[in-house]
Order: sequence, then structure tokens, then C-alpha cells
Amino acid sequence: MVLRKLELEPYGSNCYILGSDSTGEGLVIDPGGAAEHIISHVLIKSDDVIPGNMYFTTTRLHQELAGGTFVDVIIDEAHDSLSLHPFKGNVNLDKLQKLIERELPEKAQQ
Repeated sequence: MVLRKLELEPYGSNCYILGSDSTGEGLVIDPGGAAEHIISHVLIKSDDVIPGNMYFTTTRLHQELAGGTFVDVIIDEAHDSLSLHPFKGNVNLDKLQKLIERELPEKAQQ
């Protein structure tokens, strides 16, 4: 499988090309929700665990519709409306490490 992302000018929006190495066939996926939907269904298998942050709710929806389980690994400040943290979309690396150790113990030591 080939998956290539292209940034299209003048707005820098993303377009994707998804293709088969074996058949040479492919398709162009226009920017927007269709890309997330198609890519999620191609790449995510049932019972996959996908770490992410809560700020991309449409991405989460497409991942879950494809059979994956979304796990929020966002920093705690994201849930605190009084926090002045400059970017609340950051990933908490400790949460991510614990998720990897729980879901992929054979990979956690690499």
C-alpha cells in the first residue's frame, strides 16, 4: 500500500493519494472528512488502540467507526478551563508511555 500526502497551494490544504503496490491502482482523496474516513478504514484494524488528543474530534470519530479504540493522552491542563497553559493540545508523554507499555509490552522496551 502506498499513502502519500500532498500539500496543495495556495492554502496548504492536504490531499492524499492511496494506492496499491501490487495492482498499480490508486485513488486521490480530496481534503476534508472523506480523507480521514478512508484512511482510517484502510489503516485501522478492529481492536487497534489509537492514542491522540481530544482536540480532533472528527479524527476520533473516524478512528472509532473503523473499529479502533481512541485513548486520550492529552495533558491534564487541557481539562482545566482556568489554566493559562499556552497549548492545551500537547500529548502527555507519561500517559503515552503507559499506554504503550499496557497495549504493546513487546514494543515498550525498544
